[in-house]
Amino acid sequence: MENSYQFDNWIFKPDTGALISGEKETSLEPKVARLLEYLILNQNRVITREELIEKVWENRIVSSDPINRCISIIRQTLNPEDKSAYIETVPKKGYLSHFTVVSADELKTGFTITRTNLAVVSVVILLVFVFTFQWVKDPSPDYTTPSIAVLPFSDLSETKSNQFLAQGMSDTVIDMLSRVKGLDVTARTSSFAIANQNLTVSQIASQLGIEHMLEGSIQVNGNDIRVLTRLINANTQKEIWSQSFDRQLQNVFSVQDDIAAAVVAALKGTILPSNYNNYEPSFEVYELVLKGRVEMNKMTSTGLETAQDLFRQAIRLDSQYPLPHILLAKVLKAQFDTDSYTHDYQTERKLQFLDEVEHLLDTALKLDPNSGEARNLNASMLIAKGKTQQAGIELERAIELEPNNADAIGQYATWLQFQNRLDEAVIQARKAASLDPTSSKIQQILAQNLWISGRSEEAISIIEADIVNNPTSAKNNGLLARWSLQLGRPGKAMLYAIKEKELDPNNPDRIWGVCLIHYQLWDRAKAQQCTQALLAKFPNYYEAKKWSFQFGEKPNIEDGIDFIYKQIELFPRVVYFRLQAAHWLVFENRPEEALTLLEPNFPELFANEPTVTDWSLWAVDLISQAWTQLSEDEKATTLLKAGLAHIAKTRKLQGGGFSSGIEDVRFHILLGEHSQAMAKLKMAIDNHWSMYSMWFHKHPVFEPFVQDPQFLSLVEQHKAFMQSQRQWYQRQLKNDAALSVD
Repeated sequence: MENSYQFDNWIFKPDTGALISGEKETSLEPKVARLLEYLILNQNRVITREELIEKVWENRIVSSDPINRCISIIRQTLNPEDKSAYIETVPKKGYLSHFTVVSADELKTGFTITRTNLAVVSVVILLVFVFTFQWVKDPSPDYTTPSIAVLPFSDLSETKSNQFLAQGMSDTVIDMLSRVKGLDVTARTSSFAIANQNLTVSQIASQLGIEHMLEGSIQVNGNDIRVLTRLINANTQKEIWSQSFDRQLQNVFSVQDDIAAAVVAALKGTILPSNYNNYEPSFEVYELVLKGRVEMNKMTSTGLETAQDLFRQAIRLDSQYPLPHILLAKVLKAQFDTDSYTHDYQTERKLQFLDEVEHLLDTALKLDPNSGEARNLNASMLIAKGKTQQAGIELERAIELEPNNADAIGQYATWLQFQNRLDEAVIQARKAASLDPTSSKIQQILAQNLWISGRSEEAISIIEADIVNNPTSAKNNGLLARWSLQLGRPGKAMLYAIKEKELDPNNPDRIWGVCLIHYQLWDRAKAQQCTQALLAKFPNYYEAKKWSFQFGEKPNIEDGIDFIYKQIELFPRVVYFRLQAAHWLVFENRPEEALTLLEPNFPELFANEPTVTDWSLWAVDLISQAWTQLSEDEKATTLLKAGLAHIAKTRKLQGGGFSSGIEDVRFHILLGEHSQAMAKLKMAIDNHWSMYSMWFHKHPVFEPFVQDPQFLSLVEQHKAFMQSQRQWYQRQLKNDAALSVD
């Protein structure tokens, strides 16, 4: 007989996933249904995430992100207005569910509970409890580490013209509290975002995973300012502390100090760390910085330009104030960076920013050596220079100074990833995400770390959830485009690439993403048409020009190599350009040049016992081919076997870094192991391998197979798959007229 449960006006049938309320029926996916049943059967006690992973996911995941997704689906389905109605989040612990469930089948038979029945049932339950209970009490939530979110202060002035000051005060209090060890402080991105959603105190606490909230308001009257603040226990919704501060505007800094000190005293009974820079500029300068920060946080082209101007004005008026130096460096670095689907391309225009960023950070750290934000930015500059180990030291120092700096922790996670310390990287990325749960940037860092660790399901679920929360994030669609390719879904990748371009239509990187998918789909005509249109609009766009040398009307690899060499001269530390040049040099049988280009960046691959990561697989491929061309067979064999050992340990269809997914096929060919190579290639093509597969059969490494009937059959099979994918995405486009591939 089919099980069912009834609570309130809902009937739930776990066997089918049906959730019924009146005439409305929702079909839950199996994992969501299994989770709901487990919560029903284990209500009124704290259920940890670890328990859910063990009992519901059968230890198949190591992340809480799929749990978050399923919990969110249940809450949204049952009561979107009050997401804690049935399932409460216990901060830092797990979940507490309460459904008041009665078996629906028993209701149908007319079963009623009399006093006698109740007594009998009570005795039975007591006996079962006595003889089966392990006498290990469920631990109560451990709140030894207090947590807090500072919501944006509101402007109560009649003209509402001082919102920048209210936000700036919130920012400063967050910055000061973030330096307190043993206190978890939600990042500004998340606390400001959630404040605009009209949520209750308990709902905010549930979504941010915090126990305390600080609210505040300002009221400016002439040269006087009144600041009202109150600290709330989010669990009891009771006020812990409140205070009113009356100051003159030029003394606004003392208010921020007093607020932060009072909060720390209320939560911990300690004082603020002494490493906080207490430089006090004039209010005129401070006002410029606050207005610039508001513009910077918009993260739009116009906002960044306006912020630049405001920070420069502040520096001209007061060159001893460290904050505008740090924030201007941050703006310039944001303008330098790109977050496209393709890669982070450095251009001459962007290069102009770097020297100034370096000068600003040097000045800022002299003025305030204890700025974690400045050290975090400095670490990113060190990485750009190839000084990886120094960058790691700088990041650790930044986190030591500001233990709640989510950006620094997130960048540290990325740094760990490049050191191949993947488990540590995921831990740090999760920590950053817990401090800043609504930040797209942080969610993307977490997802990318999970992806390269082989946890594709979790990575995709994080980005899909973030698209719902941040629908204007182009990079989210770019990530899903790349990952769809690596999972063998090139048609779906095209749809994501188109969406990425639509969200940022004037960015050549986004446009190139669409062109590149045309190439990936083996549609050379449309790819060339797309590339030509891009070059007509952006004639100096590097990647489109580079591909034109290989796939244009008149291919010319020799000139293409010279073109890439010029790029290397401009950006000698960019590994990607060196890999591209080495790829074509090997193709043109110029192995010595290829090795000379790659050795400075991949010394570990030239060692007697080479160390291989997903990020270095492309280099392994190229170095091995170069050594084979030079008859350095022993060196090639050692490196190829190291590459195969890495792939055997970590391989999934989706490779990380610059991996295409069939490096093992080429490695076996170079080792002369043709039967293994053919078996691996067949497996890849049967599983719709798609990443950089276009015209793979024309690569020189496959020369031993050019007359092999099985190989030729696999090539035709792959061509047919790509044609079906082109037809599929074109049908999808017809169903959505808003999308365009122009």
